[in-house]
Amino acid sequence: NFSLPVVEAFGIPKPILQPSIHVRKLLTNRPKISFTPPAILKSFQKETSISVSGETPNESSDKPRVYWEKPTRPKLKTTLLILAAVLGITKTLAISTSPSSIPLSAGIINSGDTAWMLVATSFVLAMTPGLALFEAGLLRSKNTVSIITQCLSGLSVLSLLWFTVGFSLCFGPTDLGLLSSPLDHLFLKGVGWSTSLPLAPTIPGVLFASFQCMFAAITPLLVTGSFAERFKFKGFLSFAVLWSLICYYPMCH
Repeated sequence: NFSLPVVEAFGIPKPILQPSIHVRKLLTNRPKISFTPPAILKSFQKETSISVSGETPNESSDKPRVYWEKPTRPKLKTTLLILAAVLGITKTLAISTSPSSIPLSAGIINSGDTAWMLVATSFVLAMTPGLALFEAGLLRSKNTVSIITQCLSGLSVLSLLWFTVGFSLCFGPTDLGLLSSPLDHLFLKGVGWSTSLPLAPTIPGVLFASFQCMFAAITPLLVTGSFAERFKFKGFLSFAVLWSLICYYPMCH
């Protein structure tokens, strides 16, 4: 690796320092490479007292050579110490926030839990436009509007499906095996704004349904990256609805 002043000092034209096709292939496949023209290696080491790792070059050859440098690896002791510190901090936090140390009243709405679940639901909701922009950046520019439309329209359709029958199929009290009865909470019947559900006794039932809705909506949208630019809009909507009914809802239940 020679800078331009060093090259000019030795009087070597720039084309000599350009690596060949084989060297460029090695540069792309290996982690660390030092490229040195052997014709000036000996005089350069005398001037700068810098040694080059690897095989000693042949002074009679004018062809450039590649010298390999071993990649540095972190020491095992340091890795174990960092891992032990992380585990210790995690255990301390788990003990300090264990359920036995947090007084909760079952069936009574907790303001702290409600506030945090509102924030968490907003975070998951913001993932959908973030996913649309992320996938749009990976596709061709002519398909940017298409993938953003798929993500946002999929969020709308899947949210309607969830509030219609999805929540009842997943969390209804009547167990039918793979799914619950779709009539238990049809259109969120029996899910109140100020009353809780047995699965989440400290937050309102509507908030619990909204939080679960965000995951039910974004999960099929994550699959859009596998068939981007290859599905029509009707096919995408059909896939999202059928995949939710056949795969997501039974597994969620």
